[in-house]
Amino acid sequence: MNLSGCGDEFCLDKISMNKARAFNPFLCAKTDNLKALIAEVQTQMSGYEAFHETRKRARRPADQVTYERIVEAILCDLCAVEFEPNNDSIHLPLSNKVLRSKSRYKGTALGKTLPDFELHHKTRCPNKQ
Repeated sequence: MNLSGCGDEFCLDKISMNKARAFNPFLCAKTDNLKALIAEVQTQMSGYEAFHETRKRARRPADQVTYERIVEAILCDLCAVEFEPNNDSIHLPLSNKVLRSKSRYKGTALGKTLPDFELHHKTRCPNKQ
């Protein structure tokens, strides 16, 4: 496949970027398997933060609930993308214009800041055939 004289890496990145869909902050886990996966990932992330001392102090209780909701929404959205044939990734908005805008319709998972996630490997979603 030749796309007008550009490098192969650039062309593949450009093509794969078109298959990303917008992040849906309203998704939440309904099945027990998905809830177990989310609990395991949250445990691993808190262990990572404790081991590498990435946080200087503990989150406030309200912020902890928001953080857990963000993790749940991102993982549910990634699992939903696995089942969709037309998409291979999600697009998370990181601009202050989007994140800091106030709206009663914006989900809590799309708050003022999104935490830095380091996803080193692709997680298989539960019950995927």
